[in-house]
Amino acid sequence: MKKTDLINSTVVLLLIALVIVTLTPLALMFYTSLKPAGTLTNQIREIALPVRSEIRHAAFTKINQDIRKFSHFSFLAKGALGGENFEITLCDIQGKGCSVDSNKYLKNGVTADWQRVIIPISDFNIKTLNLGLPEKVVEDVVIRVKNRGTVFMQGLTLKSKRVTLANYLDVFISGYFARYFFNSLLIAIIITIGNIFLCTIAGYAFARKEFPFKNLLFFLILASIMIPPQVLIVPIFIMMKNIGWLNTYWALIVPSLVQPFGIFLMRQYIARLPVSLEDQARVDGATEKQIIFKIIFPLSRPALAIVGINTFMGAWNTFLFPFILTNTHDMRTLPVGLALFKNLQGGDWVHLMAGSSITALPVIIVFLGFQKHIIAGLTTGLVKR
Repeated sequence: MKKTDLINSTVVLLLIALVIVTLTPLALMFYTSLKPAGTLTNQIREIALPVRSEIRHAAFTKINQDIRKFSHFSFLAKGALGGENFEITLCDIQGKGCSVDSNKYLKNGVTADWQRVIIPISDFNIKTLNLGLPEKVVEDVVIRVKNRGTVFMQGLTLKSKRVTLANYLDVFISGYFARYFFNSLLIAIIITIGNIFLCTIAGYAFARKEFPFKNLLFFLILASIMIPPQVLIVPIFIMMKNIGWLNTYWALIVPSLVQPFGIFLMRQYIARLPVSLEDQARVDGATEKQIIFKIIFPLSRPALAIVGINTFMGAWNTFLFPFILTNTHDMRTLPVGLALFKNLQGGDWVHLMAGSSITALPVIIVFLGFQKHIIAGLTTGLVKR
């Protein structure tokens, strides 16, 4: 094997390993979030329900489970003489129920010998349970013999589904999670739009205009990139408190409307755009506003995509500033809400992973939507046209 081929193979293997290491935690998170219950390595496949083996009139058993996450009942049944019929009723905490008759599965009733009976949950009209609530929690299972006789039953189990989307709905409607999602989305969108617009204007000014202290100001912008955001939290907190912006959208949006890295990137990109296009536009009578919006913005789409995706990800995932600058549920953002949700849920891993998946999905969608522009910006953004 040639040395070049060996190097290429090594690079490919390293890239594959990098992709696997990057995507595996994400895949495991989504996988766990789809489980009805349990953890990553352990899933509750079934629940055994204690029920009287000899049923003459009726038998009751408590389960207190969200029936949406289960697929079917399974049990062995036989009759004392054969031909007996029964019905199974699921009851919620208010006493409302939905029933299924055994005649649907055993046309001639149970036989005198043991036989396996499987009743799908989909055959129950569970929409009538817990009206007005998405959760369909069943408190009791009632088994009634419809005709004279005795029904014997063994091994009554409730089988869980392999995957379910119920965890996502549970998380989204639990507490203030929907409010957290709205706050994060609103803040991230406004900050992203603000950075795209203001960083482009500032970058255009540094690239094309001459004004006092231009080089000094640009140096200060570059120097501010090296300052960790955590260092700024105390002065920003004091400033927000003095102007009365604590626990408001202003405190979460205004300090992040312009990012130094965005100004630097747009300045570098615009500086390498051909000046002749702008000169020609001025000859044709275009104003500075028209030049910016009709020439600079369209030609800077790759760089704008990088600014947009970086800003959106930073605004969406930020934890420290919303945690310090807000103190009520109405103003919390999704990362802060997820941390609080984790403390409330404890070891409920399926719901925690569903909440984490909801937090990750918007960033993935934004990245996939702008990946072509991002790649173009990374490959051609700093090349003179």
